[in-house]
Amino acid sequence: MNAFSLIYPQDRHDDTPVRTAARDLIANLGADWFFHSRTCRLMDYLTSDPEVIRYRRTALRDVMECPPLLQMLRDASDLLSQIEENVKRRDSSGDSFESQFFSIRELEIYIDLVDCMQNAFDAVEAGGFALRSEGFAALRDSVREQTETVNELREGLCRMVMAVKDIKSVTIGFNLDTNLSPYEAGLLSINDRPVRSGELIDRLLNLELAKDDMTALAPMTAVTKRLTPRERESVDMVFMGAMRKVYGGALRPWAPMIRKYVAAGACPWLRLLPEMRYLTVSADLLKGLTDRGLPIFWAEVRPVEEKAFSVKGMYNPALAMKLAETNPDAVMVCNDLDFDAEGGIYILTGPNSGGKSIFTCGVGILQIMFQLGMPIPASEGKISPVEGIFTHFPSEVEVTTSDGRLGSECALVKRIFDKLTPHSLVLLDETFSGTDSFEGSFLAADVLAALSARGVHAVYCTHMHELTTHIPEVNGRPEARSKVATLSAGSEGRDRFRILRRPPDGRSYAARIAEKYGLSYRELVGK
Repeated sequence: MNAFSLIYPQDRHDDTPVRTAARDLIANLGADWFFHSRTCRLMDYLTSDPEVIRYRRTALRDVMECPPLLQMLRDASDLLSQIEENVKRRDSSGDSFESQFFSIRELEIYIDLVDCMQNAFDAVEAGGFALRSEGFAALRDSVREQTETVNELREGLCRMVMAVKDIKSVTIGFNLDTNLSPYEAGLLSINDRPVRSGELIDRLLNLELAKDDMTALAPMTAVTKRLTPRERESVDMVFMGAMRKVYGGALRPWAPMIRKYVAAGACPWLRLLPEMRYLTVSADLLKGLTDRGLPIFWAEVRPVEEKAFSVKGMYNPALAMKLAETNPDAVMVCNDLDFDAEGGIYILTGPNSGGKSIFTCGVGILQIMFQLGMPIPASEGKISPVEGIFTHFPSEVEVTTSDGRLGSECALVKRIFDKLTPHSLVLLDETFSGTDSFEGSFLAADVLAALSARGVHAVYCTHMHELTTHIPEVNGRPEARSKVATLSAGSEGRDRFRILRRPPDGRSYAARIAEKYGLSYRELVGK
């Protein structure tokens, strides 16, 4: 079977990593719960390779637009997980009857897996859906090859599988000595029905001892809970010894062939299990957005060197999902953002609670979703992958030096610069806000000048409006490569602000905030 991948082009499995200086990038962006999954760590699939992004998007679009394909991924992931667990149990049991039994179970799951995927691809074809993904087309062809082989052997193999699968219970007899202690045990029967629990007193009073040999005389006992380890070992020895005598001779010749057969068929598919989980989790995350009426858009993928970022109608999807649950009537404010020759670095100012931090985090989340191969939370856009995504947020800062908070902030910023490349995105939120505003603005100006000289894209969210006065000086430096410009949170009605590309308007929003919290002069002194 030729090797192929659902989310990586041929011969490009060595992904291009995305740099970061944060301990947990998505936690800094306030989106850890948004990207969280128990079965898949999405950030492990972050790539800066445009070809990988394009290849991955075709697979994700197929999954999102074709329900039978998504259901197949769910079912196949479950069956492959069972095979994976069964292989571990079989390998740990050595060359024993248990190992032979696990081999039979492997084969049974494998047959179910082939049937599951073949039925799904039949449904895709019957529905007239044309697969875009090279990976899914290769998987379809691989399943068809396996289906032909499985069908040839199905009848004989299934009889053997069913002989073991239909075992629901066994009857074991014990011989007792004069002290009623068991000294011999043997297997009396193998049953295709489970034993039912019974109440001894009821059975004796109704004289039903001989009417139903599949009902226990007393309530059933949980073997793993009530027996001591030594007693459990004795029961296992009797049971497995008897099963070995009954089935061992029949299963032993089949086991090596089954292992070889399943290894050739199913084991190559085990490589796809993490990719199937990635596609399933991604599709579920995006469905959460579309089910709430939020727009998503397959942004145009541009080369890294182009440093493109032009997005219309973007929003923070983590906030949008929370609002949809807690306040369904809330209206998301969407914004536009362009990194271009006139604005590669933005100083974002505006009132408190004006959405500055939400916007800044939204830029980072959008870039991450794009580089995971997902559509972006926006109405349109064209974007280049970046080689690094770096954040410096107040929640990230811990006082770890003798110089206090300011020293710790400087150390974190220095760590970012140590990893920067010209094709990086830097997001700063209230950096140096813990020091004197005058002093902080000069520190921030030097950082902005250094970011400009590195040629990166950045958003610096700050309440230090005086920082904007340093823009002419920064842009006038001969080594400047990214021009610094301003964004401002402008009012769009009560408690709603839009981020606009314009200089700060200089107005104070203190009166609006005082009114919101009941601290206006009129309210404090009484009308």
